[in-house]
Amino acid sequence: MPEIRRAELRAELSGIDHDARVRQMVELGRILRDALDAADLSEHTSRFLGALVLRIFARDTAWGATWLATLPMVRGLLSEHRLGEHLTEDEVRASAPWLLEVARNQARVCAWCRACRSSSRPCAMRRPCPRRRRR
Repeated sequence: MPEIRRAELRAELSGIDHDARVRQMVELGRILRDALDAADLSEHTSRFLGALVLRIFARDTAWGATWLATLPMVRGLLSEHRLGEHLTEDEVRASAPWLLEVARNQARVCAWCRACRSSSRPCAMRRPCPRRRRR
Protein backbone atom coordinates (compact mmCIF):
# COMPACT_ATOMS: atom_id res chain seq x y z
CA MET A 1 0.00 0.00 0.00
CA PRO A 2 2.73 2.58 0.79
CA GLU A 3 4.23 2.01 -2.68
CA ILE A 4 0.84 2.79 -4.23
CA ARG A 5 0.59 6.00 -2.18
CA ARG A 6 4.08 7.07 -3.29
CA ALA A 7 3.16 6.42 -6.92
CA GLU A 8 -0.07 8.42 -6.56
CA LEU A 9 1.80 11.26 -4.85
CA ARG A 10 4.46 11.34 -7.57
CA ALA A 11 1.79 11.35 -10.28
CA GLU A 12 -0.08 14.22 -8.66
CA LEU A 13 3.08 16.23 -8.01
CA SER A 14 4.47 15.77 -11.49
CA GLY A 15 1.84 18.19 -12.80
CA ILE A 16 2.58 20.89 -10.23
CA ASP A 17 4.83 23.71 -11.41
CA HIS A 18 7.21 24.56 -8.57
CA ASP A 19 6.99 28.23 -9.51
CA ALA A 20 3.27 27.94 -8.81
CA ARG A 21 0.97 30.52 -7.37
CA VAL A 22 -0.47 30.43 -3.87
CA ARG A 23 -3.41 28.18 -4.75
CA GLN A 24 -1.03 25.52 -6.03
CA MET A 25 0.99 25.71 -2.80
CA VAL A 26 -2.23 25.29 -0.82
CA GLU A 27 -3.10 22.22 -2.92
CA LEU A 28 0.39 20.83 -2.42
CA GLY A 29 -0.03 21.39 1.32
CA ARG A 30 -3.25 19.36 1.19
CA ILE A 31 -1.44 16.54 -0.59
CA LEU A 32 1.32 16.57 2.03
CA ARG A 33 -1.20 16.66 4.89
CA ASP A 34 -3.15 13.72 3.40
CA ALA A 35 0.05 11.71 3.10
CA LEU A 36 1.13 12.55 6.67
CA ASP A 37 -2.30 11.64 8.03
CA ALA A 38 -2.12 8.15 6.53
CA ALA A 39 -1.86 5.48 9.21
CA ASP A 40 0.50 3.40 7.08
CA LEU A 41 2.92 6.14 6.00
CA SER A 42 6.27 4.46 5.41
CA GLU A 43 9.69 5.87 6.24
CA HIS A 44 10.51 5.91 2.53
CA THR A 45 7.43 8.01 1.72
CA SER A 46 8.25 10.31 4.63
CA ARG A 47 11.73 10.87 3.19
CA PHE A 48 10.19 11.56 -0.21
CA LEU A 49 7.96 14.23 1.38
CA GLY A 50 10.99 15.82 3.07
CA ALA A 51 12.91 15.87 -0.21
CA LEU A 52 9.93 17.44 -1.95
CA VAL A 53 9.70 20.21 0.65
CA LEU A 54 13.42 20.93 0.25
CA ARG A 55 13.09 21.17 -3.54
CA ILE A 56 10.30 23.73 -3.21
CA PHE A 57 11.99 25.60 -0.35
CA ALA A 58 13.84 28.07 -2.58
CA ARG A 59 10.60 29.08 -4.32
CA ASP A 60 8.66 29.83 -1.14
CA THR A 61 10.79 29.95 2.00
CA ALA A 62 7.94 30.53 4.46
CA TRP A 63 5.92 27.64 3.04
CA GLY A 64 8.95 25.33 2.96
CA ALA A 65 10.06 26.25 6.46
CA THR A 66 6.55 25.72 7.83
CA TRP A 67 6.50 22.23 6.35
CA LEU A 68 10.04 21.54 7.59
CA ALA A 69 8.70 22.31 11.07
CA THR A 70 5.57 20.20 10.49
CA LEU A 71 7.24 17.01 9.24
CA PRO A 72 9.14 16.28 12.49
CA MET A 73 6.08 17.10 14.60
CA VAL A 74 4.05 14.50 12.72
CA ARG A 75 6.74 11.88 12.08
CA GLY A 76 8.83 12.44 15.21
CA LEU A 77 12.05 13.08 13.29
CA LEU A 78 13.23 15.05 10.30
CA SER A 79 14.29 12.47 7.74
CA GLU A 80 16.76 14.71 5.91
CA HIS A 81 20.01 14.35 7.85
CA ARG A 82 22.03 16.78 5.72
CA LEU A 83 19.60 19.67 5.72
CA GLY A 84 22.38 22.27 5.55
CA GLU A 85 23.59 20.96 2.20
CA HIS A 86 20.22 21.77 0.62
CA LEU A 87 19.74 25.32 1.89
CA THR A 88 21.67 28.46 1.01
CA GLU A 89 22.81 30.89 3.69
CA ASP A 90 20.09 33.37 2.66
CA GLU A 91 17.42 30.66 2.87
CA VAL A 92 18.58 29.71 6.35
CA ARG A 93 18.47 33.36 7.48
CA ALA A 94 15.01 33.87 6.00
CA SER A 95 13.67 30.73 7.62
CA ALA A 96 15.41 31.05 11.00
CA PRO A 97 12.18 31.30 13.07
CA TRP A 98 10.77 28.13 11.52
CA LEU A 99 14.06 26.25 11.66
CA LEU A 100 14.40 27.18 15.34
CA GLU A 101 11.05 25.46 15.90
CA VAL A 102 12.36 22.39 14.04
CA ALA A 103 15.38 22.31 16.37
CA ARG A 104 13.17 22.64 19.45
CA ASN A 105 10.96 19.79 18.28
CA GLN A 106 14.01 17.62 17.58
CA ALA A 107 15.28 18.32 21.11
CA ARG A 108 11.92 17.16 22.51
CA VAL A 109 12.15 13.95 20.49
CA CYS A 110 15.67 13.33 21.77
CA ALA A 111 14.50 13.87 25.36
CA TRP A 112 11.72 11.34 24.77
CA CYS A 113 14.25 8.89 23.38
CA ARG A 114 16.39 9.13 26.50
CA ALA A 115 13.32 8.29 28.57
CA CYS A 116 12.53 5.38 26.25
CA ARG A 117 15.95 3.82 26.56
CA SER A 118 15.46 3.30 30.27
CA SER A 119 11.95 1.92 29.90
CA SER A 120 10.18 -0.75 27.89
CA ARG A 121 7.08 1.44 27.61
CA PRO A 122 6.35 3.72 24.63
CA CYS A 123 7.74 7.22 24.95
CA ALA A 124 5.77 10.41 25.56
CA MET A 125 4.65 10.40 21.94
CA ARG A 126 2.29 7.51 22.85
CA ARG A 127 3.81 5.29 20.21
CA PRO A 128 7.07 3.42 19.82
CA CYS A 129 10.00 5.79 19.88
CA PRO A 130 11.08 6.63 16.30
CA ARG A 131 14.76 6.40 17.21
CA ARG A 132 14.63 3.12 19.09
CA ARG A 133 16.18 0.46 16.92
CA ARG A 134 14.14 -2.64 16.35
CA ARG A 135 15.87 -5.81 17.39
